[in-house]
Amino acid sequence: MALARILITGGAGFLGSHLARSFHEHGVATRILDAAEQPEWTRETPVEYMRGDVRDAAVVGQALTGVDAVIHSAFASPRMAPEAIRSVNVDGARVTCEQAVQRGVRRLILISSTIVDRPARVHPLFRSAALNSMDRYRQSRAEAERVAREMGGGDLRVALVRPKTFVGPGRVSAFTIIFDWIRLGKPVLLLGPAGYVVLTMATAPTLLPLLLTGVLTFVGIGVIGPKPV
Repeated sequence: MALARILITGGAGFLGSHLARSFHEHGVATRILDAAEQPEWTRETPVEYMRGDVRDAAVVGQALTGVDAVIHSAFASPRMAPEAIRSVNVDGARVTCEQAVQRGVRRLILISSTIVDRPARVHPLFRSAALNSMDRYRQSRAEAERVAREMGGGDLRVALVRPKTFVGPGRVSAFTIIFDWIRLGKPVLLLGPAGYVVLTMATAPTLLPLLLTGVLTFVGIGVIGPKPV
């Protein structure tokens, strides 16, 4: 599948900046849709920036015009209000998928989260209610994946990615320090379960083309291959 133009939703931040530069180096025009104000780095690269809400079908439809593939990375974090978490994560994914189908987009990658693999927890008294904000967030991410899988098939092919975190140039975090130690050959003490997939900006340019072309359909904890049932 040859790519001429790609859309990255929620692409104003760290991940979007690296993806946009990588696609540009490979001759792929990049458009970003984000609710945030246009960041400075987009003015230094040939990126088309659109400011808008992924829940707005008209805005998303316009952003998808002339696009071959979309990386849907827009999301609401657990720190946001419960209504926003569900609305942005679930409704935003649904609107993006629906508009992608209507606009004839051939490929969609949903950037999800490893939190989906956590066991679901519910309130002990109100069984239909989530226990806390992290559980509401997990539910919204899991439902967004379900929406994407259901919308996939036919002309729209869908792939899921569940990174634990993102590391690379320009990102300062505890994970960055740990991976710098590993790169330098220093011993690192690991606590908890192993097998997390950390999407680095070094591996992203390798994995994402495989996802976009359909060679891979799922990247998650310890799994790179067919999407989960």
